[in-house]
Amino acid sequence: MNATARLPQRARRAFTLIELLVVIAMISILIAMTMPMIPAVNDQARIGTCESRQQQVGVALRLFAEDHHAYPKSLNELYAGHYLDQRSLLRCDKTGREYYYRPAPLTAKPEEVLLACVDPATATGKRPHRHGTVSVLLHANGEATLTR
Repeated sequence: MNATARLPQRARRAFTLIELLVVIAMISILIAMTMPMIPAVNDQARIGTCESRQQQVGVALRLFAEDHHAYPKSLNELYAGHYLDQRSLLRCDKTGREYYYRPAPLTAKPEEVLLACVDPATATGKRPHRHGTVSVLLHANGEATLTR
């Protein structure tokens, strides 16, 4: 073999500018399609947080009622009496305000509302979740539900 003979070089093919622009456009379209979902996911997470907090407050209310044979006059009594260890459990995550609380007798009907993000009589459009259409309620039976 001739020492001066060159070995065939592999042809290197790079991405063209058009191919790169197409990939960037496809990624941009995918991002644009998923962006509207982010607020809905955040709101759903806040609803879950409110439900969880209200159920924890509901357990504290039942413990308080067992000890004192009545519900507390205000939610702050739960924190002061060490039935709750975090004051943040008494606030709606969306509004930042304290939960609406209406003490009820121990003989209250199971469907009676004890705790809510806002007053259950609040009109649709002024409620804290899902663009003003939903509020989380805690009933006397300990069940947290969504009002629509």
